[in-house]
Amino acid sequence: MTAGDQPPVVILAFANDPDEYLKNIRRERANLFASLRDLNDRRLIDVYKEEETSIDHFFELFTRYADRVAVLHYGGHASGTSLQLESAAGTAETAHAAGLAKLLGMQKNLQLVFLNGCATQGQVEQLLACGVRAVIATAVPINDLMATEFAEQFYAALARNASIAIAFGTASALIATRYADAGPRVETFRGGFVAARSQPAGPAPVWGLYVNAGAEAVLDWKLPQVPAAAAIIRGAPPAVPGTLAVSQ
Repeated sequence: MTAGDQPPVVILAFANDPDEYLKNIRRERANLFASLRDLNDRRLIDVYKEEETSIDHFFELFTRYADRVAVLHYGGHASGTSLQLESAAGTAETAHAAGLAKLLGMQKNLQLVFLNGCATQGQVEQLLACGVRAVIATAVPINDLMATEFAEQFYAALARNASIAIAFGTASALIATRYADAGPRVETFRGGFVAARSQPAGPAPVWGLYVNAGAEAVLDWKLPQVPAAAAIIRGAPPAVPGTLAVSQ
């Protein structure tokens, strides 16, 4: 059986840090999986949820499911040059963006990389240069709760047959609606805990959807909603109206 005969894979990868703990990571992990569970149960997609992602986990998943991964979502601490993962010993582990971009660029059917951490925009250029079709990244430090709400709305829409572009627009509209009048706050950010950092009021363009040149069709890409077409049996007679067609 080839990769094309199997459901596409969605990887939900998360990491946290006991010293700079993101309390909404658990909620994001649970609710994203809940949105995708029906498609997973119907075998339209395979969802893999990594709770304490390490570099070894990344490479094991992309080796095991080579050319099947369609979406990679990362939630946790990050920057423009790296993701902060978790080692087997439970300590922080830096995954450098250049190496990850090379790995992700080798995945033939990867449609979207969603980096839901602070100021991940700096990784976009490398990802696109390596051939990744589309990236969702952040331009500034993002509030922990806001990051979770944006991701929840994006995947809720994607699971209900929205395209990448429509799901992104819907999630952006939610944040603009809920936080348009929000003033400066002291909060936990996806780049670590900042003791006295203000976030500007108004619907700032925190998240961006970046598309590779020549790959604009990815904006219309959707998760499968129905099983692949039934196999055509060579030599079988055409179906007659009113009869039951049987496929293998």
